[in-house]
Amino acid sequence: MTGEKDYKIIKESANDLITSLPTSIGYMAPKLGHTWNLEDSKLFNWVLRRWINNESLKDDLLPLKY
Repeated sequence: MTGEKDYKIIKESANDLITSLPTSIGYMAPKLGHTWNLEDSKLFNWVLRRWINNESLKDDLLPLKY
Protein backbone atom coordinates (compact mmCIF):
# COMPACT_ATOMS: atom_id res chain seq x y z
CA MET A 1 0.00 0.00 0.00
CA THR A 2 1.15 3.43 -0.93
CA GLY A 3 -0.59 6.73 -1.38
CA GLU A 4 -1.12 7.93 -4.95
CA LYS A 5 0.75 11.13 -4.06
CA ASP A 6 3.46 9.21 -2.18
CA TYR A 7 7.15 9.85 -2.77
CA LYS A 8 8.54 8.37 -5.99
CA ILE A 9 11.12 6.26 -4.14
CA ILE A 10 8.40 4.71 -1.95
CA LYS A 11 6.32 3.71 -4.96
CA GLU A 12 9.40 2.33 -6.73
CA SER A 13 10.34 0.31 -3.64
CA ALA A 14 6.80 -1.03 -3.31
CA ASN A 15 6.86 -2.04 -6.97
CA ASP A 16 10.21 -3.82 -6.46
CA LEU A 17 8.74 -5.69 -3.50
CA ILE A 18 5.70 -6.76 -5.52
CA THR A 19 7.94 -7.94 -8.36
CA SER A 20 10.05 -10.03 -6.00
CA LEU A 21 7.01 -11.60 -4.29
CA PRO A 22 5.04 -13.19 -7.15
CA THR A 23 1.79 -13.73 -5.23
CA SER A 24 1.66 -10.21 -3.82
CA ILE A 25 -0.62 -7.41 -5.00
CA GLY A 26 -0.02 -3.71 -4.53
CA TYR A 27 -2.52 -0.91 -4.24
CA MET A 28 -2.49 2.87 -3.99
CA ALA A 29 -4.84 4.96 -1.92
CA PRO A 30 -6.25 7.50 -4.42
CA LYS A 31 -5.50 11.21 -3.97
CA LEU A 32 -3.54 10.58 -0.76
CA GLY A 33 0.10 10.91 0.23
CA HIS A 34 2.64 9.05 2.34
CA THR A 35 0.54 9.24 5.50
CA TRP A 36 -2.64 8.09 3.76
CA ASN A 37 -3.64 6.13 6.86
CA LEU A 38 -3.86 9.42 8.80
CA GLU A 39 -5.25 11.45 5.90
CA ASP A 40 -8.22 9.09 5.47
CA SER A 41 -8.67 6.95 8.57
CA LYS A 42 -11.98 5.55 7.28
CA LEU A 43 -10.24 4.18 4.19
CA PHE A 44 -7.41 2.80 6.34
CA ASN A 45 -9.86 1.00 8.62
CA TRP A 46 -11.74 -0.34 5.58
CA VAL A 47 -8.49 -1.66 4.05
CA LEU A 48 -7.34 -3.20 7.32
CA ARG A 49 -10.70 -4.87 7.95
CA ARG A 50 -10.84 -6.29 4.42
CA TRP A 51 -7.22 -7.47 4.60
CA ILE A 52 -7.80 -9.24 7.93
CA ASN A 53 -10.90 -10.93 6.48
CA ASN A 54 -9.04 -11.85 3.26
CA GLU A 55 -11.48 -9.83 1.13
CA SER A 56 -10.83 -7.97 -2.12
CA LEU A 57 -9.39 -4.46 -1.93
CA LYS A 58 -10.21 -3.52 -5.52
CA ASP A 59 -13.34 -1.46 -4.81
CA ASP A 60 -11.84 1.84 -3.62
CA LEU A 61 -8.13 1.46 -4.43
CA LEU A 62 -5.93 1.82 -7.47
CA PRO A 63 -3.60 -0.97 -8.61
CA LEU A 64 0.04 -0.18 -7.88
CA LYS A 65 1.69 0.27 -11.24
CA TYR A 66 4.64 2.59 -11.22
